[in-house]
Amino acid sequence: MEEFLTEKARGQSRGRAAWSVVAAVFGVAFLCVSGDFLSDGNTGSGGISIVLGLACFLPVWKTVRAALLRRQTRQFASAFAGAEGASIRLEKLRGQVSAKDPAAAVNRLIGAGYLRNCTVDLNKNAVLLHAPSKLVEQMEAAEVECPHCGASVRVYRKRPGVCAFCGSEVSFPGAREQR
Repeated sequence: MEEFLTEKARGQSRGRAAWSVVAAVFGVAFLCVSGDFLSDGNTGSGGISIVLGLACFLPVWKTVRAALLRRQTRQFASAFAGAEGASIRLEKLRGQVSAKDPAAAVNRLIGAGYLRNCTVDLNKNAVLLHAPSKLVEQMEAAEVECPHCGASVRVYRKRPGVCAFCGSEVSFPGAREQR
């Protein structure tokens, strides 16, 4: 999962959260004071207090938005890490993440600097995964003949396959020599 997350997606800024709480308190204070100014007929000061109060909520909005983007990024990265190949179909993503349009969400998260090592291919209707070589090696697949019954079995480098006909465990070619 980590190979798809950027530093921005991993970070959790406690300082930003603390600043947001302080800003929210000031925002509420400005809005309360604006009511007093407006009730006294001082519309100029009341208007300025409203603008300042609303401006104080900007850091709160940014903090909440960043937290939601990090959460959605982790959903996508988890789905990508569970993919059985070098791509994942958009239909499959729709069932695994909370996004109405996964293609647009992935592109938005890539553009915002939260996701990496993936691209959306609308022609293939899939997200292509360009993970570091370690993950690509793990995802490498091969069709192998079952040594017991001769059936074709799809196996992965780091995960043996099971023959659908006889139930035998079938390893990736050369996997035993590497151990």
